[in-house]
Amino acid sequence: MNKNIYKDMMEQAVPSLALLQTTRLKMMKEKPVMIKRSVRAAIIAIAAALLMAATALAVWRLLSPGEVAEILYGEKLREAFLSENAVAIDRSELSGDYVITLMGITLGENLDSLNKGDESKTYAVIAVSKTDGTSMPEILSSEFVPFYAIPLIKGVKPWQAGVGQTQGSTVIDGVLYLLLGCDNLEVFADKGVYLGISDWPFHSQDSFPYDEETGAFSRNESYAGVNALFELPLDVTKADPQRAAEILGGDTEPERNETPSPSDEPESSPEPVIGIGSGDEELDIEALFLLNWESPSEITMEQRMAMFDYINNLPLENFTLLEDSVKTCTVDSEGYISYEYKGEGGWSTSSKTVYSAFLASPVGELTKSGQSGGYRHVILHTYITSADGSVTFTLYEWEPSFITQD
Repeated sequence: MNKNIYKDMMEQAVPSLALLQTTRLKMMKEKPVMIKRSVRAAIIAIAAALLMAATALAVWRLLSPGEVAEILYGEKLREAFLSENAVAIDRSELSGDYVITLMGITLGENLDSLNKGDESKTYAVIAVSKTDGTSMPEILSSEFVPFYAIPLIKGVKPWQAGVGQTQGSTVIDGVLYLLLGCDNLEVFADKGVYLGISDWPFHSQDSFPYDEETGAFSRNESYAGVNALFELPLDVTKADPQRAAEILGGDTEPERNETPSPSDEPESSPEPVIGIGSGDEELDIEALFLLNWESPSEITMEQRMAMFDYINNLPLENFTLLEDSVKTCTVDSEGYISYEYKGEGGWSTSSKTVYSAFLASPVGELTKSGQSGGYRHVILHTYITSADGSVTFTLYEWEPSFITQD
């Protein structure tokens, strides 16, 4: 993708960025060793090392945040990364076999097809490269391992934060680029905001421990997977506590059932979501689902999130329990919990999840972990953790009554 633009760069004989970044990080961590040698000998040694690096390793350079933004989301977002709202960061962390670089962030309104509202959003561009200079695998290849950007707010428990987000990714010239779009993080500037990069899509205490006394997050350098943590340089004078509270949905933790089970149900159904616009037209939830079925390309990210939230807030009495899906699983020797289920009609679901991902979930509480399927046939994924360390998975099926079946 757009490789011809960088043909001239690719032909230059320079050390790979991964080598330089890795060397820089090691130099920062290690104490310098004093070696007595002549200046001329040192210059010769450095020149030889650079020549060997230039001829032996793959050569590539990072795109700019604006170039990545244009490739993934369009020209408007590229311009935002060139505006006065953009902040160049260019900070790297070494994690396992990868160099992870937070390149920059910017703010803006109505900048891409996934953000058509007037609310200002935060965007961040991250680059992931291999320390040995070899290329990251292509996204559609079997070797590809996805990485995720996770906004974390100081003083806010990660399972209480309601920061909405979307992500795009691409591999160009051997580098994996991530582009995060999320609620305006600047409104939390007085609290402090982190951006975690991980091979797991959600916050994990094992990867980014949260200190409930100080409200701070830290990076667990002994984490078995990949992780990097950056504190964002946000302007404290632009904090907006009122808007921050709205995004978080209040400062209080939701009430929890003390003895829940897969069949527990809320007392009342939520009201349909009203006023999720499509251009100048406002749709109720029924019309929104029908529009999604008939013309899915016309649905905005805000509308998709409205449908997701609507399904997630339905009481379990609206779903059909798939009784043979209930399975209790335990952690294996590698620290994973695996779950598989084959449904009627040929569909199936399977997951292999790092056990630490379940540690933040209260013991005995039903947790809705996701949805799959279409909007004529939705599968709700849930689980319950037990005191003995096992996890019980359960699937529920939902078919919207207002969509006519063919």
